[in-house]
Amino acid sequence: MAQVPSALVTSGLLGAGVAISPTGHTVLAPFSGTVVSVSSTKEQIRLKSRQGLELLIQVGLNSHKMMSEGFKSHIKAGDKITQGQLLMEFDLRKLRLGCTCPLCLVLVPVLPRLKHIQGHYHSLMAGEEPCMTLFLS
Repeated sequence: MAQVPSALVTSGLLGAGVAISPTGHTVLAPFSGTVVSVSSTKEQIRLKSRQGLELLIQVGLNSHKMMSEGFKSHIKAGDKITQGQLLMEFDLRKLRLGCTCPLCLVLVPVLPRLKHIQGHYHSLMAGEEPCMTLFLS
């Protein structure tokens, strides 16, 4: 996260988590739960697991300036989701051209019980491998 070119992200104001350099074009549900919100420009999703964990998924930095161009949402606020479900598709070429940085952020709001986040720094296959492990007290 320290290498993300955004003071808002590196300061931890949005939470803690991992930044992923996308090679594909889909975002899949990391767990079963509920969609809390989808931004009007479709690049940001907030989810809540059945256990109460909240997660923010942001595709690209300043990608809201793309005004939904290249993004297709398959969910809306209030929807129930299952792990592995398709949440969003995006055009990686347009993302690389249209935003400040094409990284995908997966963030957990700061929780009092959150002790540590271990990012998995290897090549990930969406829907098959976790991008991070959370350690709670």
